[in-house]
Amino acid sequence: MSWRPKGTQVRRENRVFLTLAFIGKWTQWYRLLRYRKGFGRFDSVRHGLWLAGAEGGILVARTEALNGRSHLRTNFANTPGSGSLLEVDAWIPSEAKAISPLVDRLMRLIEGSHCITGEEHAVELALREALSNAVVHGNRLEAHKLVHVRCRCKVGKGISLIVSDQGQGFDAHAIPDLGAVDNLGVEHGRGIRLMKSTMDEVSFQQGGTEVRMCKKLARNPRVGPQSDSGGS
Repeated sequence: MSWRPKGTQVRRENRVFLTLAFIGKWTQWYRLLRYRKGFGRFDSVRHGLWLAGAEGGILVARTEALNGRSHLRTNFANTPGSGSLLEVDAWIPSEAKAISPLVDRLMRLIEGSHCITGEEHAVELALREALSNAVVHGNRLEAHKLVHVRCRCKVGKGISLIVSDQGQGFDAHAIPDLGAVDNLGVEHGRGIRLMKSTMDEVSFQQGGTEVRMCKKLARNPRVGPQSDSGGS
């Protein structure tokens, strides 16, 4: 009678479970896109694969590291005359290790939607910084507190992101002007400055517990960072 380490058996069972979960997710997305949203067969297969892959990635992260709290929900619609629309809701616990898996999954969805072609790197930088601020400064790494991300992509239009935490918030107007000579050595607020320099619009709502960002699909490259519409 052969003996196998228990860990090996568990990993094998997890792989089987994740494979079956992926197939099930892809089947659901294919049927939704093909028969309810009016997509063609090829597009239903293609979009179904990357939507299922993104949800499967969150499932992997959940089973390996994230206390079972991470969650991602997607909706993909094709409206006649107005193009394709991708909507994503995601939640992570306030742990630094939860940031990268979520960013990777979201960026895969964003890239697949082709809503902000050529600007993906800027969006990823802003998203990663917003999540880091929410996890570290907002929720102070208290794992039981969640960070909520809402993403809306419109093909040919751009992307909007909302990142919310369950912390105490802050006064966005109190952040120093890092462009001033006297503040060149100040570290506080540099993450916000990065978000403003990479996105077209950045504002803070709900007492500083929510940051809203927008990136439009510009016809011409932007010359420099745009001003904040509601924050400092």
